[in-house]
Amino acid sequence: MPDKCPICNYACEPIPVLSYNRGKNFNDNSEVVFLVCACPRNDCKELFLVRYKKIYYDADMYSLVGYSPFKYKDIIFEECISDISQTFVDIYNQAMKAEKYNLIDIAGVGYRKALEFLIKDYSIKKNPDSKNEIENSFLGKCITTFIKNENIKLCAKRATWIGNDETHYLRK
Repeated sequence: MPDKCPICNYACEPIPVLSYNRGKNFNDNSEVVFLVCACPRNDCKELFLVRYKKIYYDADMYSLVGYSPFKYKDIIFEECISDISQTFVDIYNQAMKAEKYNLIDIAGVGYRKALEFLIKDYSIKKNPDSKNEIENSFLGKCITTFIKNENIKLCAKRATWIGNDETHYLRK
């Protein structure tokens, strides 16, 4: 069961209203159960649909597949970040929206792209005379050359490695 309402985005314990077991799908032999839930919050009280897929056929164990509808709220970043890179903010929110829609393969690439824009835009802001070099360099080189704070440099490198795994055929 989701731990928050997908409509109002508040943490809650949804109230089950109705369930429906679709039974086995002949195409892939999967069993799917739908659950209509209500948000218990007085300010919301909206209904939403939750979808589960049976994961073990010899036991009643189900995995949450998704729910709908949901309202997506953009992350509001502090002004110091959006001033450096509004493009980062936009791409990050798009990646988060993809993740909410369970488009995990796309979300990872989006987060990696958002990181690149943040680091490069920050580097350009701190080193405006090197704008062309920063724009045309690989992210790793940009981090090594233009990020001076060792903590930020280390975190950025690690995030880049993880992000790169999302963009390649084989994870390393």
